[in-house]
Amino acid sequence: MKKKYPRPRSTGKNHWNYKHGKYTTEEQQRWADFNCRLRFMCDMAIYGGLMSNPSKFLGRPPKDYFKPDFNNVWHRVCVHIKINGLGR
Repeated sequence: MKKKYPRPRSTGKNHWNYKHGKYTTEEQQRWADFNCRLRFMCDMAIYGGLMSNPSKFLGRPPKDYFKPDFNNVWHRVCVHIKINGLGR
């Protein structure tokens, strides 16, 4: 179906979000990494007793996120690697 009122020059490099760098692929990846780190830090705070009754995060979790079991040593190691940005 053809658009009734097409927007001129709104694709590719002329798209307004691409042009100003607000929603490029790199920016999406940066936000996904930040969201993943935030979720892991929240899980650590809950496990350590520093945080209770957490509010829910909006949206679905990023691909790199998994629900860690802090009784497992390897899950702790994985979480620390993700938080410090070493596992990119």
